[in-house]
Amino acid sequence: MFLLLTLLTLVPSAQSSNSFTGEGSHDRSYGEYQSPYMGDDSYSPYVEEEEYPGKEYELASRLFRDEKYHKYMRASRPPSDGPIIVNFTMTVAQIVALDEKSQTVKVSIWPMCRWNDPRLKFSEQEFPGIMTFRVPSDAIWLPDVVILNNDDGVYEPTYPANALISPNGDVQWLPPSIYVATCGMNMDLFPYDTQRCALNFVSVNYDHSEVRLHSEDPIYNDEQSSYNNTEWDLINVTMQDDSIRFPRGHVHSQVITTFHLKRKPLFYEVTLITPMVMLNMVCIMTFLLPSYGGTKLNITANIFLAFSTLLLIVVKMMPSTAHNVPLLVEFTFFSLLMTCLNTLFCVIVINIHWRSPNTDIMHEWFRWLVLETLPGFICMRRQKLEEERARQENLEQLELIYANEPTLYYHGMQVDMAIKNDFFRINSFSSTSPFSESDDSLNHTPELDSRRKLGASLPHCHLQPEEPEEQDNLLAFEEQLRALDVIDYIANCLRRKDDFERKNDDWTFAALVVNRMFFILYTTILLGGTYYIFFFS
Repeated sequence: MFLLLTLLTLVPSAQSSNSFTGEGSHDRSYGEYQSPYMGDDSYSPYVEEEEYPGKEYELASRLFRDEKYHKYMRASRPPSDGPIIVNFTMTVAQIVALDEKSQTVKVSIWPMCRWNDPRLKFSEQEFPGIMTFRVPSDAIWLPDVVILNNDDGVYEPTYPANALISPNGDVQWLPPSIYVATCGMNMDLFPYDTQRCALNFVSVNYDHSEVRLHSEDPIYNDEQSSYNNTEWDLINVTMQDDSIRFPRGHVHSQVITTFHLKRKPLFYEVTLITPMVMLNMVCIMTFLLPSYGGTKLNITANIFLAFSTLLLIVVKMMPSTAHNVPLLVEFTFFSLLMTCLNTLFCVIVINIHWRSPNTDIMHEWFRWLVLETLPGFICMRRQKLEEERARQENLEQLELIYANEPTLYYHGMQVDMAIKNDFFRINSFSSTSPFSESDDSLNHTPELDSRRKLGASLPHCHLQPEEPEEQDNLLAFEEQLRALDVIDYIANCLRRKDDFERKNDDWTFAALVVNRMFFILYTTILLGGTYYIFFFS
């Protein structure tokens, strides 16, 4: 700044020496100000007589005409036996933005510096009515307080406001500024996180022995001077005096201003957390769908794609760091893994459901575990199985009754049941039988084969009657035996059908039991994992 002002004094002024910024110019910018001291003997006041009539014009002439504040003295700090005490505070206007990806904070503040410069004292009796005198900030000495952790390369204030001078030489400078500073953020509890962003203000041209910064209480959450941020709440602002050692060993005074911010989570609750919870609930309800269709797999695949999209959205918002992973990212990734596990469970259940006795045989250990043991623990009952057990008990009782009656009496003739069946199959079953072209397995059961051997070893002459009447009776008896064999064939068909349906129902019921077990297991892992992520991570 000293070199710039020196060069400006060497440029000849084409305008009047009695004007500070140009004659009749009321719209002044920061670069249009000229040096107050135009040479060794010339003087150019900072105010025009038309603009500041009376005592203010005379005061400006008095302050900047004397040798105590010429162009070289402005670059040096005020005379003092010790360091110049600069009281530093600020008024927080707004938290403009907080970028999680780049880890920067943008704030709008009014930093205020107050110090005493004996060279700017004036008498209140000599200049009555002037309690505060305003001068451009580039016309006086400044402590050169800048933000150290700047991110956009702009260190000076945004607008070069005027400095306020009091009669006792106190100078107050309040330039409005918008700073972009680095802010290391901890995203573990996103979106229920709180952040602490620090702004380090330091006097870069003067060390600790020349200028010393002293912090005062900042002003924030003022309805008249601050504006609310739509995403962050400003909890408090603290300022702390500190020192920093520069690379060459000089120690400079600094003030650390810390902003305590709390995020407003409503937006993320509606757009991220609520959809994830609803998708997990839908994923749980897929276990209630039937297994004979592909609806379960279709819904699970769509949920997997939805979680993948949400994970990409969340990761895009987070900074790339290897130190920690946000809880929301952990929960999204955990939900994605649980969806994969749900897909695996659905495939296993559908595979068990579509098994049949024609393709698979149920092992005894699987039958014991799934059909007999697990249903009792998961509160499942098989109603059809109980009915089948009752019917089986009735059949066993009937077989017991017929086992106690091995003979039949027909017109006074005692006929053994085994001989009756063998007689019919050996002597009366011809190629014209309606069952000769039927399933051979129904005509060659172990019981029937043993009876054929028994019938072949017995003489059949004792069944041939001697009287014509008895012969007619025997023919009628043979017709009855043929009817009994038809009934036996139908019974075998129905028995085979019932056995097939029973085994098929076993696979279906096994799929239901496994689905219920996977439902309990999946729900337990999902709730337990969610509780662990949010309360113990």
